[in-house]
Amino acid sequence: MPSFAPRIRVEMYVPVRYETAYQDTVAWLIREFTELRGGCTVLENTGGCYISETNQIIDDRVSVVYSDFPMNWGRRSDRTEAKGVSIYDNVD
Repeated sequence: MPSFAPRIRVEMYVPVRYETAYQDTVAWLIREFTELRGGCTVLENTGGCYISETNQIIDDRVSVVYSDFPMNWGRRSDRTEAKGVSIYDNVD
């Protein structure tokens, strides 16, 4: 039976590249989501598109890693917990 409890889905999109750093990032996201929430879903080599600097549509391949967080965004403590997962905390 499906659960209708409030949830937040956190999705991370990583371009498919063969450099080690990209592969390590996807592996790290999988490990973090699995340890933090007990599991995640991974869609590898999925189609994605973006707009280039010259306003052209670029077709790209991405890996999508996501997990559902059982939280209520209306509660401050839940928002704080969700933000604590951000990979951008140390980016200037």
